[in-house]
Formats: sequence, C-alpha cells, structure tokens
Amino acid sequence: MPAPSTCSTWPASRISTSSSAAAITESAYSGKATPETFFGRVVQEFGADRIAWGSNFPAAEDSLADIVKALKAYIAFLPAADQHWIMAGTAQKLYPVLKD
Repeated sequence: MPAPSTCSTWPASRISTSSSAAAITESAYSGKATPETFFGRVVQEFGADRIAWGSNFPAAEDSLADIVKALKAYIAFLPAADQHWIMAGTAQKLYPVLKD
C-alpha cells in the first residue's frame, strides 16, 4: 500500500469531528465559525479528495440517517464533486474494495 500523502501546508494533519449532530450544530453556530467557513477552509487547504467523512455510529447519540443528513446540510454549499469526494470518493480511493 502506498504511503499516505501529506499536505505541504499541514504535513502531519488529521482532522476529526465527532459528536452528535445537535452538538456540532450548536457549537458551530455559537462561535465564530460556521459549517460553511470551517468546511470551506478545510477543502481549500487540503482539497476535497483528501477529506474522508466518518462517524462514530453506532456509539453516537443520533441515528446514522440523522448524522448523514446533518453532514449533507453542512456541506451543501460545496460543489457536487467535492461533496462526493468527502462522502465516498476519498474512502473509495483509500480502500478500493468500497468502490461501487
């Protein structure tokens, strides 16, 4: 398996967001950042093809459907191709067995 690639700006970065959909929404809107500014910046810095979505389901308080619905709402402003990379494409690139 090839070695993971690195970002020239952030060579050893890993971003993980895990919490219930309600807690994420509440915290995102109570501070300076919004899902649009957060995800927009992450995509700008790393590229959507280097971001893979994951959840802590089934340990999460919300259902998987609610978690996916929240993510889709958070990244709805991104182009469809970027949304696909985040929700499926990057994972399929990393784990070819997941391809359709």
